[in-house]
Amino acid sequence: MLKFEVGKVYTMRSISDSECQWKFNVIRRTEKSIWVEEIKYKDLKRIKIYIDSDGNEYCYPLGRYSKCPMLRARNIVEEEKPLTDSDLTILKTLDFIMSNEIQYNCNFCWWDYKGFIPTLVHAASVGWIKRSSHTQVHWTKAGIEAVRKVI
Repeated sequence: MLKFEVGKVYTMRSISDSECQWKFNVIRRTEKSIWVEEIKYKDLKRIKIYIDSDGNEYCYPLGRYSKCPMLRARNIVEEEKPLTDSDLTILKTLDFIMSNEIQYNCNFCWWDYKGFIPTLVHAASVGWIKRSSHTQVHWTKAGIEAVRKVI
């Protein structure tokens, strides 16, 4: 059973636009309600807590209406860890491979690139991709955010 915790930051997305995202800091809580502050606008409000079928808490910070976004206790924002030199090297290698693959450079075979397999293994070990397959790369949110920091 996941509960909202005071001092933690939680996120939610719009149903119709996945780029539209809100972050809320839990300021205070009781058994039946939480006080949250929207990070961007510093808007403080008290919200009733609901419990889903799995026993996890959720609420409606923007009100309850058709297709309204839900703030769930499971959507906690993880603290960012600084990137190491090894991480930066791996990310630059991935960027190099992706840019050459996208340009369809006939003189470059990304699967033959010497740093490719170690790069995939490292990226999978730190959670940037789901597995170290050279035929399909399924990026995680953490991997996409890490690449955006470097590029």
